Amino acid sequence: CTLIGTNTIPADCNLLIVAGPLKPLAEAEREKIDDYLRQGGRMLSLFNSASLTQPTGLEKVLNAWGVEVINAAIGDRKNTQGYGDAVAYDFSDHPVVNALHESALQLILPRPVGRMSEKTSLADAPRVEELAFTSPEARLPSGTGPRRYSLAVAVEKGNVPGVTTERGTTRIVAVGDSIFLTNHYIESAGNKDFAGYAVNWLLERTQLMQGLGPRVVAEYRLTLTAAKRHTV
Repeated sequence: CTLIGTNTIPADCNLLIVAGPLKPLAEAEREKIDDYLRQGGRMLSLFNSASLTQPTGLEKVLNAWGVEVINAAIGDRKNTQGYGDAVAYDFSDHPVVNALHESALQLILPRPVGRMSEKTSLADAPRVEELAFTSPEARLPSGTGPRRYSLAVAVEKGNVPGVTTERGTTRIVAVGDSIFLTNHYIESAGNKDFAGYAVNWLLERTQLMQGLGPRVVAEYRLTLTAAKRHTV
């Protein structure tokens, strides 16, 4: 939906997906997204490397929820299969990625997305958990590193005592790439599974988060002569 003008996020919106915006969001749009989240909204936020030269403003929205998005693409020579990609093999124990420990995520020019370094003791502070990581040899274009960077986070904030929100608990999943869920890459590694787990966690559909998802059955036909069958 568009949030330009007087449009607001619909009351029946169970999940807001911001899928790699390429242009800056207007201040009014950012305010509407933040209002939605403060009311207990759920958001899947993806970034695109094409926005590096022109930050979208979504970074500021996530800052308010304890998430830092670095305006640079990661270079990870150890966990790279091709130009511009960074494969994450290292995961936390969060429900979104629990089933991916034997798999991987193939991201394209991802931006670091992690927990902000500032620590707060406020009881109502959002809980930010980092989900997927580069190898310890990753670097930024500026030369910063080598170090292990977070590539995705999950944010959760329950109701403040005495305050009732319209939708309940706020939940956010933010990833430093959007291309990994496009038609070409979504079948790579555990990308498709991650998408399913992220959406199910955001919507609190815990019954759909047990084990890996079903795989397409591949059928192979072999034509053998009698002699070949005998050899087999």
